[in-house]
Amino acid sequence: MPSIDEERFSCLQLYRTKRVGAATFRSFIKRFGSAKNAIDRLPDITGQYGKRLQAATREVIEQELDASIKVGAQLLIFDDDAFPKGFSAIPMLPPILFARGDVSLLQQPGIAIVGARVALPISLRFTRRMAQKLGERHKIIISGLAMGVDASAHEGSLATGTIAVVAGGVDVPYPTQNTDLYNRICSQGCVVSEMPMGTKPSARLFPIRNRIIAGLCTALLVIEAERRSGSLITANFAADMGKHVFAVPGHPTDGKFRGCNALIKDGAELVETPEDILSSIETLNFGSVNVGKFTEKTSRISPSTNTSPENTSPSTNKAAEAILRDEETKRIAREVTTLLKTTSMNIDALIQHTNISPSHIKAVLLEMELSEILTISTAGICTLL
Repeated sequence: MPSIDEERFSCLQLYRTKRVGAATFRSFIKRFGSAKNAIDRLPDITGQYGKRLQAATREVIEQELDASIKVGAQLLIFDDDAFPKGFSAIPMLPPILFARGDVSLLQQPGIAIVGARVALPISLRFTRRMAQKLGERHKIIISGLAMGVDASAHEGSLATGTIAVVAGGVDVPYPTQNTDLYNRICSQGCVVSEMPMGTKPSARLFPIRNRIIAGLCTALLVIEAERRSGSLITANFAADMGKHVFAVPGHPTDGKFRGCNALIKDGAELVETPEDILSSIETLNFGSVNVGKFTEKTSRISPSTNTSPENTSPSTNKAAEAILRDEETKRIAREVTTLLKTTSMNIDALIQHTNISPSHIKAVLLEMELSEILTISTAGICTLL
């Protein structure tokens, strides 16, 4: 096993513990002062949902670290200088990442570009040109390495800086059709994931992956998306985190663009050229974190105001503290469980019924999914197990 500081080892061990997600991890660090102390206390702790917590074994963590060394992946912990700025202020984002390639890209201003896997040729050409032009203006392009729009975004920005966020382990190229592109990004850009080495992508992991795409960017552009698509899940995450959302419009009768048109109706900025994005983000002090939100009744994107990441707004800090209160998390989980006992519901409906902020309820839903209490489909439908 590679040499590693005991606290870093414990951070990975704690995050790999079953039923410990991002919010619970941060709660333990706040409560016990360190991951090592939290691991030592786990035998005495019952999880937030009444289940006993048992730390991932040292053997499992040693194997994961060995596998990361073999592929040249770096372990990034929440307090590392190389860890993405702003992640720690958002409870739903992971406290650890593995990265292959140039980790310095994680510190640079990024624009996420997402869209359909089976996209029109004109959309793919538009995506490539958009990624290239934005890259030439020193913007890192972030996407999910899927077929279609994602792949075109990476292709267009390989020369200027691209980050691929994958749903499986950073050592698993997916889809296999993008293996060559994956290898080129490992060499010229950066591939990141929170998942253990060797993890094969599955349907439930893509929404989890999407929140990292949203977390890494300051602005997100959606190109060609249907009403029920992973791209809109990513856009929802981005808006919840206060990021600016842009969308390319399409003909109103073309189902491939109904998701983009819906985003524009709900407040996303319409984009036709790279200058539309550049002029908007430059006037908004690009690189900062913006406090945006969905309105509680409609879940629509509303205009954002600007604050700096170093001085993240008091409301953000208070939100982060609130989600870390065990009793509050339990209360939200109980309320969600009661609602889901009679029928499955989408996330927007849960937000409306509970009157809880989107960022809080989504953090709890991710915790509940990791705790195997419910499943969240790619369309955002929550179902009790």
